[in-house]
Amino acid sequence: MMWVSGSTCKILISAAMLTQKRALSTSAKCLRNLGNVQLRTQETNLQKTKHIKYSDEFLIKQAEKYKLNKRRLANMMGEDPDTYNDEDMKRSIRYLFPSDLDEEVLPSMEHPSKLYTSQLRIHWDENGRPLHYLYYSKKQNLNHLLHEIYQYIIDARKMGNTRKRSSSLKTQMSENQMEDCIEVDMSKEDSKKLNLDGTRWMTDVEISREILDGEAVTPMGYRQLIAQLGRLLEEENAFIAKDLIMKLRKTVPIVSMLGDVKEYEVLDDGTKCAEAGGIKKSAVAKVKLLSPGTGKITINEQPFLNYFTFISDRQTVLSPFCFLGLLEKYDVHATIRGGLNQPASFGSSRGERRSPFPSASQAAAIRLAIAKSLGSFLTPVEVEMLRRAGLLTQDKRWKERKVFGQHKARKKHTWKRR
Repeated sequence: MMWVSGSTCKILISAAMLTQKRALSTSAKCLRNLGNVQLRTQETNLQKTKHIKYSDEFLIKQAEKYKLNKRRLANMMGEDPDTYNDEDMKRSIRYLFPSDLDEEVLPSMEHPSKLYTSQLRIHWDENGRPLHYLYYSKKQNLNHLLHEIYQYIIDARKMGNTRKRSSSLKTQMSENQMEDCIEVDMSKEDSKKLNLDGTRWMTDVEISREILDGEAVTPMGYRQLIAQLGRLLEEENAFIAKDLIMKLRKTVPIVSMLGDVKEYEVLDDGTKCAEAGGIKKSAVAKVKLLSPGTGKITINEQPFLNYFTFISDRQTVLSPFCFLGLLEKYDVHATIRGGLNQPASFGSSRGERRSPFPSASQAAAIRLAIAKSLGSFLTPVEVEMLRRAGLLTQDKRWKERKVFGQHKARKKHTWKRR
């Protein structure tokens, strides 16, 4: 046992009190810092919510202003405000602001829900932690959509594996039972097939505005999304994600080109004749299409194979027939002027003059004229197929002129230091 004097005892007590004070001060500092961190996170969260451009309160105020201005405009035009619709507003705006400009430039009056898209809102808990599990990926809605598509791919593959097992069991059935199962399965398969005709994938802007609540989609993210959707469509059981797939697709309206093409005429001998023209650069073509025919093609009263010597030009002229499978069913009489290639002087002897020869622009002009004249004999669906293939669109590109001080339009002289 050890005896301690009074002075040393006082020193020990003071040291213990000092350490206790230091411990209390450090704990107080920690609590103070923790409180400051929570206040800072709350302040930043409030600042982020303040910086949201279109909040719910803002949209409600804009909707009230829209209703008030709509009623004022109806009273100004002398119409009933209760039955005043969007078409009446457009008509009155055209009356009040007469102009020959496009409708996109003219003033418009639309509902705030169309003008102001809903922006992305980030929600936090009381401690400042984000609620969405993909918040720190910076693209939480896009990544959540990619996860959902991938889950559909896994489910489709699992369904395929179960079907393979059931098919192995069917091999053990009798013939009558097999026929009944096949009929039921075929009826189910027809109802589960995805019909994507006349639709397209939504663009990145449309997906950002309508699906992702205003979250921006980068080009790389959009390519990744389309690739993931393509993998889903490759699966045999992709019909399980029919609602999601059709939600991400838009219908393409059929634009009929028959209004731009003349109807065919019936000649004295009973043959049907349709005429059309085509232009490419300086080449101007006129085509007379006869039906029924044997596939005979003459260009400037010359046989088709003799006029175009390059195989690529021949393929260009025949592409509308090959695309629709109509070879040897029509006769073509074409006349072409302009667009001839001038022969190069290199390799020619002195005094020898070479005649110009046909160019690719002549073949493109004849192709456009043939596609237009074919529209007189086709259905609107086939005409739409030609239009989507680009065979009814004129190529308006020209060769750029040579720039002074350069070799060509873009090619420049070799730079030399000395």
